[in-house]
Amino acid sequence: SIDQDTTELTNLCREGRGESARALALAKKIAANLDELKYAIETALVDKVIEDFLDIATPLAKFTEVVVAPHTGQFEERADQLSQFSDRMVRTAKMVAVGTGNANKKVAEAILAVSGQIESMTPQLINAGRIRMVYPENKAADEHFNNLKSQYSELLHQGRAWLDEVTDSKAFISRSLKAMQDHADH
Repeated sequence: SIDQDTTELTNLCREGRGESARALALAKKIAANLDELKYAIETALVDKVIEDFLDIATPLAKFTEVVVAPHTGQFEERADQLSQFSDRMVRTAKMVAVGTGNANKKVAEAILAVSGQIESMTPQLINAGRIRMVYPENKAADEHFNNLKSQYSELLHQGRAWLDEVTDSKAFISRSLKAMQDHADH
């Protein structure tokens, strides 16, 4: 393991054998293992982005549907689904932002800003939906809901655009095609 190899290399260096063949072999092995780990993490992150951002329209559309044409008992279910969707998106976006490191600080900051806006807007959108559902004839409630819905949708698209910018394009395209095919098959 990387941990054991690092400990052994540290001990060799303390003993003054940091230039030995064994120490050099351990250093190369550690570097190769770290490259494999980095690839595995990047792959998992790309998969997570695809999973969470493949369909950004449906949760909002289903929530809107129950707001404008209420079905008994479905509001809370759709509100929870929208909230969980937002939470997943925000969590994934924050992981990507942190994962970019200093490589693209401007994009990472933009991802974090959009994530924060999605996070704070979701409960407002749900409350506006609840009010719109209870008072369907109230023009102000309808306008407020539609305004928040539009802002939320725009934030989702902005977030996805920023994530697309920092995600490995070749891996992203390949995995996206597979995910879309899997999604179409179900």
